Amino acid sequence: MVKSKLVWHHRDYTHLRMFNLVLPKFFDQVICISHFVANSIQGSNKTIIYNGVDPELALTPKSRTFMEDDTLVIGTFGRIVEWKRYHLVIEAVKKLADNKRYNWKLLIVGDTSVDGSDGYYNDLIHKVTEYGLAENVIFYGYSHKPLDVMKECDLTINFSLNEPFGRVIIESLLVQTPVIVSDSGGAPEIIRETRGGFIVKDGDVDELYRTIRRVYDKVVNHQELSDQGYFNVMTDFNMKTIAQKVEHTYHLLMAQNMKSEAAG
Repeated sequence: MVKSKLVWHHRDYTHLRMFNLVLPKFFDQVICISHFVANSIQGSNKTIIYNGVDPELALTPKSRTFMEDDTLVIGTFGRIVEWKRYHLVIEAVKKLADNKRYNWKLLIVGDTSVDGSDGYYNDLIHKVTEYGLAENVIFYGYSHKPLDVMKECDLTINFSLNEPFGRVIIESLLVQTPVIVSDSGGAPEIIRETRGGFIVKDGDVDELYRTIRRVYDKVVNHQELSDQGYFNVMTDFNMKTIAQKVEHTYHLLMAQNMKSEAAG
């Protein structure tokens, strides 16, 4: 009624027709956080602007050098819910132990408070106990300062199914910790943009294991991955840069509105 421009910041992925086919028609612009999210909705009135991260979060240096105590420390971060697929990560690290590689720790950082997925959480604990990995797999719980924990890791893993973006990925790269992601959702876009980690075939436990093992066996250039990921996140995923992109998108909409009024 007031002829204002209407913008939708679309930050999730869904199969619902209301979100994907109907709602986009009512907006002048839909700003999506990944190509994956953008590809799920119809219309030409959409643009992709990734999430950003505050560079000041990485002012303090990384806590440890790569495998400084001859132990590979792996971290997973986020809500403990089934679509995050922690069970597949546990299956992958079990293969490390099966192949006589014991000097590693897996920190599962997160809890079930948001989703109430206690059944899944208990299944993970049971699986770890059954595999005899209680000394290696640590259920860290929720952390108020997850980046500080990421600094203690040599590697992080985000193996989620259809993650719309994956903020923990850019946070990990910001603190110079490389990331392994599943080729699912928006996560692989970040790795392609930053070159700060590895993309593994979606849901492939064997390939995930082989990738972890390459890092464990020091056959990859860990320092190069750390440097590339950090530099590209600081450059392309800097919160100030992202804010400028959003501002530019809004200015373009306002300019179009003024042209229409002038023509009228």
